Amino acid sequence: MLRPAKLVRRLAQCVLISFSLLALLGHASPAVSIAILAEKEVIEIDARGQEVVRRVIAENAEPGEVIFYTISYQNDGQSSARDIVLDNPVPEGTRLVDDSAWGEQAEIQLPAAEAEAGQAQVVRWLISEIPAGTDGAVGFSVVVL
Repeated sequence: MLRPAKLVRRLAQCVLISFSLLALLGHASPAVSIAILAEKEVIEIDARGQEVVRRVIAENAEPGEVIFYTISYQNDGQSSARDIVLDNPVPEGTRLVDDSAWGEQAEIQLPAAEAEAGQAQVVRWLISEIPAGTDGAVGFSVVVL
């Protein structure tokens, strides 16, 4: 059984490193924060006996399940954050779902279909600007192997 909480921590560390480097290189005062959410879909029966699909926090996952990662960002600073690069590894023990990467106002770069031995696959988002006082989100989905 895969423990997404551990994967979310690893993903968060990579994203935080990207933002930390941005803060060191910036000359103004952007204040970008992030939040990472890992969810999976569950099917429930409502009061009328109808199936309802909803997303819940992925505390654990079984082979074949899909995990949806959402990385939300917000700039509470007084100036724009520019030329942001978010590198997010595809968690070990999972496979990136085709065409699942998305991002608001972001250029998306996907990993090569086959990673070399020992090399992590990474989804990259290039965001040219996060204006002061704005927010956005990027994400991708994986299948647990």
